[in-house]
Amino acid sequence: MDLLAHHIDRTLSYEEIEDAIWPYEGMSQDAIRSLVRGVRKKLPDDAIENVSGVGYRLHPLEV
Repeated sequence: MDLLAHHIDRTLSYEEIEDAIWPYEGMSQDAIRSLVRGVRKKLPDDAIENVSGVGYRLHPLEV
């Protein structure tokens, strides 16, 4: 979540996310999807956009 929050409205690729949270080889896109799914449960609907085949983007949250 911290990674996405520091890059609001920018699409982060699976590779960028992997490098930031797991600098070792072997984290799969499925593992990243699982982590994002958990974060999505805590945020408003559509806060995190899945950019097909690329990665994820966090939209600014209204307060």
